[in-house]
Amino acid sequence: METVLQILGVLLLISVFIFLIYHQIRLIYYRHLYTYKKEIRQYLNSKGFKYVNTFYPRNEDWQKSPFNKPPIISVSFIVITPRNFTKTEYLIIIGKTINEKYREFWLEITTTYFSKPILVFRQGQKIKIEQLEEEVTFN
Repeated sequence: METVLQILGVLLLISVFIFLIYHQIRLIYYRHLYTYKKEIRQYLNSKGFKYVNTFYPRNEDWQKSPFNKPPIISVSFIVITPRNFTKTEYLIIIGKTINEKYREFWLEITTTYFSKPILVFRQGQKIKIEQLEEEVTFN
C-alpha cells in the first residue's frame, strides 16, 4: 500500500511539472512567437479594411492613442517571482479600404499564465497617404 501511494505521489508531481512546463511554453509562444495576423485580418475584414502593415507604437504615437500609455515603471507590493505573470503589449495596425482610404487600429494584447491571450481592438485615426509613406519608411 505504501508503494502505491509513493507511485501516485510521484505521478502527481510529474503531472504538475508537465502542466507547468506546458503553460510556460505556451506563454512564451504567445508573447514572443505568435504574430496574431489571423486575428488582425479577421478584425480588419469585419470592418471592411484590408491589412497593410503592423508596427509597435513610438512615443509620439501615444499622443493619439485610444489606449492610455502604460507606465514605464510599475511598482507592486507583492512580488512572488521575477517573472511577469501578466504582460500587456500594443500594436498599431494600418488598414485600407477599397477606396484607398487608410486608418490605423490599435491592438492591446494581454498575456498571462493559464489563460488565452486577450485581444482588444480599438479604432484609431484616419491616415493621409503622406503619413503612411513616413511610417513605411520608418519601419
